[in-house]
Amino acid sequence: MARILIAEDQQDLRDMISFALRLEGHQVAVTMDGQEALDKAEEADPDLFILDIHMPIITGYEVCRQLKARPQFYATPIIMISAKGNDDEIQAGLDAGAQIYIRKPFAPQALMDHVNALLSPA
Repeated sequence: MARILIAEDQQDLRDMISFALRLEGHQVAVTMDGQEALDKAEEADPDLFILDIHMPIITGYEVCRQLKARPQFYATPIIMISAKGNDDEIQAGLDAGAQIYIRKPFAPQALMDHVNALLSPA
């Protein structure tokens, strides 16, 4: 299955996402903030990123922009998650390079549907 890196500062949500992904057979690396996600990206070499937008140190928007600027992650899909979801924030996430923006709270199965769609061969 896929390697997925999660950057989420809320432990309960991080644990829920990680559990759901592992249950599907994915390898999961977890981080608690944007800087840690950037630092761990090379080592984890993920097939998919799941980024919270509002995190300590560096926002999910900036993490997304920095990842997309790295040649090895330019084509790696990114899902952004946030409790806020007005049209401007959604557009900012997509403009930063995310493929999908999900509003919190969300059902684990809804996230898994997006993960599976992004990881399916075209």
